[in-house]
Amino acid sequence: MPGFKFKLQRVLEIKEHREELLRNELAEANRVHQQERRTLNELEENRERHFSEFSRAQAQEFLVISDLRIRLNFIKRLAGDLIGQSQKVREASKKVEDVRGELVKASQEKKVLERLKEKHYKGFLKEEDSKEQHTLDEIALSMYFRGASQLSLRK
Repeated sequence: MPGFKFKLQRVLEIKEHREELLRNELAEANRVHQQERRTLNELEENRERHFSEFSRAQAQEFLVISDLRIRLNFIKRLAGDLIGQSQKVREASKKVEDVRGELVKASQEKKVLERLKEKHYKGFLKEEDSKEQHTLDEIALSMYFRGASQLSLRK
């Protein structure tokens, strides 16, 4: 009695492998997103700290204009860095969502094949049970006729 063989097993294995790759890619995309978010938070904290120092320096009576200009230019540069970093965070977030969508699709495709395999396996078991029952019926019938013929010979 040969065992069950799913004709699409190789396709299922490929789908499983793709799902695993996408899981890893999603983990990496999440890691990058979190890192970009941390960098953005650090830039925001840095900007706030320098802005507070700038405000304190402005409030002092002995102002050195060149120092104020340097601080103001630095704060402007930080603002530009924040805009750039915000864009990186948005891109990383989009990457996470794109990979998550691909992973959902890959998981659904794999599940379809798994359900098909289960359906085929149940059909295989039903067919095997049917063959076994047919064999048992033939054996029983053969034994019945053999027993009946031996009875008729004895009479």
